[in-house]
Amino acid sequence: MAFAGAEGFTSFTEDVVDLTETSDVLDILLQFMLHQRPPTLTSLDFTVLNSFAEAVEKYEVFSAMATTEICMKYVHTPCMT
Repeated sequence: MAFAGAEGFTSFTEDVVDLTETSDVLDILLQFMLHQRPPTLTSLDFTVLNSFAEAVEKYEVFSAMATTEICMKYVHTPCMT
C-alpha cells in the first residue's frame, strides 16, 4: 500500500478520473504540492506555462499562484524597445 492505513480502502477501476491537463502540466502541478523546493518555471514554453496557470487556478494550488503570475508577467512578456 502507498501509505499507512491504505489497507482499509479498496481500489476500484471506476475510481479513475480523466483529467484535461497534459502530463507535463500535472507533473509541475504536483511538484508544487510536495514538501520540497518548487520547480523553476522560467524555462517553460509559454504554451505549457499558460496551461499550468489555468490548472493552478482550477485546482486552487495557492502555493503556485504568485510564482506563476510573476513568471507570466515578467519572464514571458515581450520587452518594449
